[in-house]
Amino acid sequence: MDDLLSHGFRTEIKALKFFSKTTRDKFSKKERIPIIQFIKANSNVHGFSDDVLYEWLGQLWCGDVYSYKRDGDMSEYLNLLSGIKPTLMSSCRDTALTIARGSGRRPISPELLARINSDFSN
Repeated sequence: MDDLLSHGFRTEIKALKFFSKTTRDKFSKKERIPIIQFIKANSNVHGFSDDVLYEWLGQLWCGDVYSYKRDGDMSEYLNLLSGIKPTLMSSCRDTALTIARGSGRRPISPELLARINSDFSN
């Protein structure tokens, strides 16, 4: 099942999850929905329910977020970002923007927008 869900773009999914966990400080349903939409747009997952995708995404290891937050160690995240395929970079950026917007009650901070533009650009 793991390969069926992420065949050819596991790195992109991990980068988006890492981004979400480090910017939103959580990874609940609201944060997972944009990544699930990304998966659906880039893979044939019609045989899997949203609940299955939700659980799979929750269990997917994306890197040591605690080391990133505690020590500023960006090596895993930078490695993920460098592995994003150029053809998926725009879609990853759009997904990151959706994650950063959250509910949309507040605008994205200029610092976070700059991070997205830096992290998810060719």
